[in-house]
Amino acid sequence: MGTWGTGILEDDTALDIHGDFIERFDDGESPDAARQAAIRRYYDQFLDEETNAAVWLGLAQAEWDVGALQPDTLQAIEQIVATGQDLARWDGPNQDQRQAVLQAFVETLRTPRETPRVPTPIVAKPAVAQPGTCFAVKLLDGQGWGAGVVLALTRNKYDTYHLLAGLRGVYPAPPPLSVYERRDWLTLTHHNFKGDLCLTDAGAEGFAKDRDTYGIVMVGQMALRADEPVPPLGIMGWEAIGVSSWGWIECQVRLQHRWDTEGH
Repeated sequence: MGTWGTGILEDDTALDIHGDFIERFDDGESPDAARQAAIRRYYDQFLDEETNAAVWLGLAQAEWDVGALQPDTLQAIEQIVATGQDLARWDGPNQDQRQAVLQAFVETLRTPRETPRVPTPIVAKPAVAQPGTCFAVKLLDGQGWGAGVVLALTRNKYDTYHLLAGLRGVYPAPPPLSVYERRDWLTLTHHNFKGDLCLTDAGAEGFAKDRDTYGIVMVGQMALRADEPVPPLGIMGWEAIGVSSWGWIECQVRLQHRWDTEGH
């Protein structure tokens, strides 16, 4: 458990239970269902004297946020403040500041929130490119352009992920579609790689930043075939690749080109 300030949610445990509660509430669960789920998940922390105060504080903040503070939650916070249970982790000026924060928090809890939070469903970022999209990245060493293809998409509740494959070669300008259609997939042999295909999983979330950093250009679209190097979903497939960024293609094309031409 870590803290980085004296605020109610400036504590890993308090922030975690608060976040879990709010995520369930935003997903459509009732405050009572979200509360019961949080208590089940953090049951051990409620019993542990080192984390007991933090979970109650995080839960209280979440319940108050949505206008559903329970009497026993308020009672638990009042007891924590009255006994000084939470102050052992603090010393000097920080202890005084934490005490003031807790006292103000109790007063806040005693007054219902005027505008409770309403469920805010999480909307996954939409795909920025479809399977078969051919793109080029400007190499950061100024040697030219690398190329890649979006092979597949997968989604979770937060983001859309693009399976990217790099192509062999460095080009003076974004290459034409004919280069992509040759499917000369880049295999990595530089440093500790042993002939791995240059594949990575990149989200829509970070695309705008990567586009600006690497000068990503969408060249066009090609029809994909059944034999493209798309691994299966799951821990032996996409999850084994790991989430990286669009810039990973730039990095691997650049490093492999230097390895092939200069030997290092």
